[in-house]
Amino acid sequence: VSMRYMNAVKLDNVFEEFKQWWMGGKSDVAQALARLKQAAAEFSAMVLPARSTKLGSFAHNHRVLDSTTVTPVVLLLAERLGSGSDEFLGSLKMLESYLVRRTVCGRPTKAYNRIFPGLLKRLSEAEAPSASLVTEHLKRLSGGETQDWPDDATFEKAWMDLNTYKALRTAKTRMLLEALELGSRDDVHHESTVLPNVVLHVEHVLPVAWEAHWPSPGDETAVMGRNHLLHNIGNLTLLTAKLNPSLSNSSFDVKRPEITKSLLALNAHFQRPQFNQTGAVWDEGCIRDRARDLFQVAKQVWPYASA
Repeated sequence: VSMRYMNAVKLDNVFEEFKQWWMGGKSDVAQALARLKQAAAEFSAMVLPARSTKLGSFAHNHRVLDSTTVTPVVLLLAERLGSGSDEFLGSLKMLESYLVRRTVCGRPTKAYNRIFPGLLKRLSEAEAPSASLVTEHLKRLSGGETQDWPDDATFEKAWMDLNTYKALRTAKTRMLLEALELGSRDDVHHESTVLPNVVLHVEHVLPVAWEAHWPSPGDETAVMGRNHLLHNIGNLTLLTAKLNPSLSNSSFDVKRPEITKSLLALNAHFQRPQFNQTGAVWDEGCIRDRARDLFQVAKQVWPYASA
């Protein structure tokens, strides 16, 4: 209904709005039914995402980000472009970049019920919707942080400074890490588009209860700095099996081999020569370095508008 009317429809009004749209006169009922059937199939893929597909992966991520107002845009693009086309998949990449960058940068979502109907209207009126049109429309939105698409410099600052796990909580943090896992893979050593068929667990490398087995970084100011970085993306990874508390809170010498057992691309970082020796250190500098490395992946997974 939102796709046809090009505006947000309240849940309580869906049936009445649909009835009015349907009774408004159809020159070709068979064609209207065919369009409805196709839209239903795409909507099903959004509601019950198969994450082995790019649409399913996008649908999962946009649900985690609680950005359902983008759904009518996706349905329209699928109808006009075909859900397997490069233009459609390119459009999804731009939409996800817009949403993820704004989430990491702490931008509000209040205006989404205006932004995406506006984009929907623009696309529906276009002779040929395209990924470049999606990009151009979102990039040109005015209104500062209410609507902006954060550029690389803004995204990087938030990425490096954010207490990711505390700010975004488990589901959104896991979604970011899963996307980074896929973005870190290569076609030689990994299935590049498929995650393991298990629940992946978010793990802090420097544990939350670090005081028991990890040396103090120094004075009270240094401890505050460590606790600030504790939840940053650079200190977070994914594991295919959850560590028990004693291993999770152990020293880096004990914990690192357990992390690398997962064989995820994200954890190849911990196989580097400087870590593969007794007495190896994981400290604030290491966390920042890894956050910078992950940002290079993030820029590719969620690119900034080039239009």
